[in-house]
Amino acid sequence: MRFLLLLPSLFACSYYPDGTISDGEIEQWTNVGYETDTVLVKWTDGKSKTPSYFGERLESFAYLDLFGIQALQVPAGEDPLELIQYLRGRGDVEFAEPNLKTQVTPRRIEVDLPRQRSSVNDPYLQYQWSMEQMQANDLSSDNWGSGIVVAVLDSGVSANGPDGIDNLLAGYDYFSDDDDPSDENGHGTHVAGTIAQSTNNGIGCRGVSPSASIMPVRILGPAGTGNSLMEISGIQYAINNGADILNMSLTSSSYNFSEAFAIASAISNGLVVVAAAGNNGDTTDGVGYPAKYANVVAVSSVDYDMDLAPYSNAGPEIVLTAPGGNTGEDSNGDNNPDGIIQEIYRPSTGWSYANYQGTSMATPHVSGAFAVLMGAGATKEEALAALQSTAIDLGDSGNDDLFGDGLIQVNDALSQITASQTTGVDNLNEGDLLISEIMHDPTVVSDHRGEWFEIYNATSQSVNLNGMVVNGSGNETFTVGSDVEISAGGYVIFATRSNQSQNGAIGTVDYVY
Repeated sequence: MRFLLLLPSLFACSYYPDGTISDGEIEQWTNVGYETDTVLVKWTDGKSKTPSYFGERLESFAYLDLFGIQALQVPAGEDPLELIQYLRGRGDVEFAEPNLKTQVTPRRIEVDLPRQRSSVNDPYLQYQWSMEQMQANDLSSDNWGSGIVVAVLDSGVSANGPDGIDNLLAGYDYFSDDDDPSDENGHGTHVAGTIAQSTNNGIGCRGVSPSASIMPVRILGPAGTGNSLMEISGIQYAINNGADILNMSLTSSSYNFSEAFAIASAISNGLVVVAAAGNNGDTTDGVGYPAKYANVVAVSSVDYDMDLAPYSNAGPEIVLTAPGGNTGEDSNGDNNPDGIIQEIYRPSTGWSYANYQGTSMATPHVSGAFAVLMGAGATKEEALAALQSTAIDLGDSGNDDLFGDGLIQVNDALSQITASQTTGVDNLNEGDLLISEIMHDPTVVSDHRGEWFEIYNATSQSVNLNGMVVNGSGNETFTVGSDVEISAGGYVIFATRSNQSQNGAIGTVDYVY
């Protein structure tokens, strides 16, 4: 059960009690662009209002009750900046600002790949160098993010592709304001595929955490554009509907109060927020918003050679780096540009596979890694710490502005998590391990050759059985002499023979005694 926390004290008073708008704000807003028909306001009492402006009641376009943020409609013919100035000067406003525009601009290349099968079932995995680079290929199907919900705030996610996503939730479309978050751009479906593309289905590509659930929240239209109101509405939807992770593969150069408040609320409600650094190639102080906000996992991008991608922004806020591709190179010589390949859908072309590059593509690799670790029982803090401590240190020694703590290594991070969750036999209590089944069937094989028994782990932690002493009814005693790990709520089988033709065909044997 998720508890929803409101943040009444995040902004304790009005930022602009005298009604001013700084020249710097106007410059930022003009560069980013803003909607002229709506402004966003948060009142000091957090309630919805219908204020008057030049004797005319302002119509409320939307009210986000979780954040206490209201969208007011700008009267026809009025300047939204003048309305903002008026609202800021009232004395009962925490903040008022334009409804800023948002957009994504990945570089993409359509690809027609030969259907060559690989040893791991998904035929295009051979072109997914990013999965090898960040160790996704080392994960077993037991560690694919089951039970974790990743909200993809993007251009939507289309359903029923030939490859597809196994666990695609209902979601919502704030661009069209309906319950069909289908993708008309391709970007969101690509991002979602990197996180949770169906895997080992003999079709197309793999995802980092294919057992995770994707919550599609459409906040961008066919051109990859949206605005602040759509974005914060999507964040509220994700919080209210039980998301664990927010993937935000979008960026803006302008701070805005509404976005900052919504992001802080998501983090306070226990969500991991993973966001793209941006694609302007600014490595000095280039991290855009929302990645720039406090406690957001800001992600930069590397290419096949683990160099910072030429387009990737960077700065002191970078936490981790991940593969984002470079479609201008073919460093591995596979006759395919070194982008990130996933299934996409656009109404004009239908389903296809595309090579994209960008910090937008690096970000879902990190979100998928969080899903893997949290699905294995890690808290978001434990997951972040494991990703940071096991990352490949690139650039300057230690944390740096280009790569943060380094290139994620998801399987190493998972090993660290599972090791911390594993206890030894010396720490067990009576009843923690149970013999759940014991069998010998002389009609199949002779008694002593067909003997086997099954152990059940009744604890909430993995247990390493190395050193466990097993006593039989007579003189039969043995000590487990190697690592045999039994997961929480899991089973292992001990037998006198491993060969199925000799042990009664009992199946996989974990330890032979």
